[in-house]
Amino acid sequence: MSDPDNSGFDRVAADILVLGGIVVTLDERRSILSDGALALRGDSILALGPREQIAEAYRAASIVDATGCLVIPGLIDGHTHIPMTLFRGLADDLTLHAWLDQYVWPAEHRFINPETVRWASRLEVAELLRSGVTTLCDMYFYEDEVAAVVDELGMRGVLANAHFDVTAGTDTDGALGQAEQFVARWRGHPRIVPALGPHAPYSVGPELYRALHALAERLDVLVVTHLAETQGEDRDIRRRYGRSPIRHLANLGLVDSRLVAAHCVWIDGEEIDLLAAARAGVVHNPRSNLKLASDVAPIPDMLRAGVLVGLGTWRREQQRSQSTRGNSDGGAHS
Repeated sequence: MSDPDNSGFDRVAADILVLGGIVVTLDERRSILSDGALALRGDSILALGPREQIAEAYRAASIVDATGCLVIPGLIDGHTHIPMTLFRGLADDLTLHAWLDQYVWPAEHRFINPETVRWASRLEVAELLRSGVTTLCDMYFYEDEVAAVVDELGMRGVLANAHFDVTAGTDTDGALGQAEQFVARWRGHPRIVPALGPHAPYSVGPELYRALHALAERLDVLVVTHLAETQGEDRDIRRRYGRSPIRHLANLGLVDSRLVAAHCVWIDGEEIDLLAAARAGVVHNPRSNLKLASDVAPIPDMLRAGVLVGLGTWRREQQRSQSTRGNSDGGAHS
């Protein structure tokens, strides 16, 4: 609402005042203001403090009454595949690989194209913003379309094209060229951070993993991947390569501070210490893990060891019934 009398011209001009509500500051003291306020100008917070203090010192044409609300920094959804909002309710009560092999990958082959990615991304970004999420980490196909939507709607994002290596005829050079072009297009954007996205150890071979990691080092970007999500993956990777998924990637040189690994459910104490020492990031996806009966990630052990842990909420495409009742989950595919 507007300042009714446009008074207080001796006060500092701001664009927006957010007055009232419980303000969670996340400053060094973790201060919480029971009746706080913020003064905003452009994309910056001019001031934050008690409501009376901010109201006396600042004026603005737009005033938001946050009384009875919780005012917090924007949330970060650390693992998404936002175009998959199109596949809400596609299948239920399946393991990860049955869900992917029998439903998701056939549906993607049939329906995913730049236009469907663009419209699905618009829907999901809008829903994430309405639920308080202002930053996402996304991996999918046609990620230029996702980036354009993130840019248009004012969100922040770490964005990566998904890379697969499912056949012997995979064009590694072509994949690397496309990845480098994507990074070049979005590097330096104020809100978009381009990254590389090898899908998972069961869908990407050692050669492509190594090549993408080498490219990430040369371009100085992050590597986003799925890792140690299910017991089936653990068994499969041990059978193929003689070691667990995390040790497999460590053997390839990928476990370092560039790595953002989603899930990490099937992980032992030695691997937790390895991730902590490497300063690798882990994104915990509790709803996804429970939905697919993947088990429960040992997050308390990771936190005690000093692993950098974030939160992701990707399984939105199967949560439409809950979200329409007020649940504001995030989105993605495994």
